[in-house]
Amino acid sequence: MTDPRSITNDDETHALAGVLDVILPASADGRMPAASALGLAAPLREKLADAWPLIVSGLDACETAARARGSERFSALPQDGAAAVLEQVAAEEPAFLGSVIFHLYAAYYQHPVVVEALGLEARPPFPTGYPLEQGDLGQLERVRNGPRRYREC
Repeated sequence: MTDPRSITNDDETHALAGVLDVILPASADGRMPAASALGLAAPLREKLADAWPLIVSGLDACETAARARGSERFSALPQDGAAAVLEQVAAEEPAFLGSVIFHLYAAYYQHPVVVEALGLEARPPFPTGYPLEQGDLGQLERVRNGPRRYREC
C-alpha cells in the first residue's frame, strides 16, 4: 500500500472527491460550493492518513458497487445513484463513512468560501471576538455567599 501523503493526484483521491460531493454537493442556487470544488480531497487524505487502509477499502467498495450498477466508476454515477451506493457501502462499512464525514464537515465549514457563503466573516474569532449574550448570574449567588471551598496557598 502506498503512503497516502506521497500521492497527490491519483484514482483514490479522485474517488474520495466523488464521495465528498455526494455528502456535500453544491447547492442548487450555486451559493454553497461542492466539497470537491474547494479542493478538500487532498487535505482530507492527509488528515485520514492513519485510517487510510479503511478509507481505501470503502472507496474500493464504492467503485465495485458502481460497476455493479453499470457505471465505469463511482464518480460517473448520477447524484441519486451515487447516494444509493454510498448508503449501501455505509451499511457494510460504517467506520468508512464516519471517518470521512467527521473530517469533511470540519474542513468544509471552516473554509473561507463556505464561511462567507453562510454570511459570516471569514476571520478567526480573536482578536475582535464574537458578541456573547449576557447570562443570568443570579443563580451563582448561593455559591458566592457560601463558605470557601479552597484554601489559600
